[in-house]
Amino acid sequence: MPLRDAHPDLKTYLEKETPKGGFWVNKPKFMVSLLKAFYGDAATKDNEFGYQWIAKRASADAYSHQHMFVDMYNGIIKGFLADGQNPAVGGPNAKLARAGMQRLDWLVVVDIFLTETAEVWKEPGKNPKDVKTEVFFIPAAPAAEKDGSLTNTMRLIQWHEKAVDPPGDVQTDAQFICTLAHRLQKMYAGSKKERDRGFLAANFTYGSKPDHPEMVEVLKEINGVATEEITDKDGKVVYRKGQPIASFAQLTDDGKTTSGCWIYTGVTVESPDGKLI
Repeated sequence: MPLRDAHPDLKTYLEKETPKGGFWVNKPKFMVSLLKAFYGDAATKDNEFGYQWIAKRASADAYSHQHMFVDMYNGIIKGFLADGQNPAVGGPNAKLARAGMQRLDWLVVVDIFLTETAEVWKEPGKNPKDVKTEVFFIPAAPAAEKDGSLTNTMRLIQWHEKAVDPPGDVQTDAQFICTLAHRLQKMYAGSKKERDRGFLAANFTYGSKPDHPEMVEVLKEINGVATEEITDKDGKVVYRKGQPIASFAQLTDDGKTTSGCWIYTGVTVESPDGKLI
């Protein structure tokens, strides 16, 4: 993640952070393709592919898991969204995490059942009246109730299809995030502030129904696609517009490709008959 002062523009960031040899000479391709995945047509060469819209670090440290809860405790962070995470018991210093979350203005927890984080306002030995945090719990669908993929630290990706519908008005976490993003974009639609341009340009629609994302479309964004027709030096078409990229080695730094996460480029490709595999 770029530093605010050390990397004022995309050119400087890539010059300073791209090594002269080795695998990471590909960083410009990865970075530009990531920005194109974020902002689509709004990311152009003329605006540094939206580089000025992404968040920058103020310093090289103070952005770890632990620092986040220190900032909550000190009143710097006012709100927190925990999606499928349970930091009240799942971190290196759970006591600090709980103490920090108990000082928030608001806390949103998205999970399949009430967790210790969702109930941090009434933990044993704590008087709920002494906790200022307003907690919102959003019930979410587990893996069996939604399409999508699972990943782990060994970089294994497993695709699964929904077995049953979630009960009642329970949503998938993807539905929650996309619905929230669309509502916020509607609220900010008339903003002329530079800081809001990136959020307004970001894509949160995957498929024909804005608030019902099709996970195959999300997978394609993570994988990366061609933003226009790409040809080789002989003029032969290598990729059609919208076609998934087969390898991270074929990502480009000129805006012709997207990739939400370069390390997964190639997880979904087209068969000769045009079907995703």
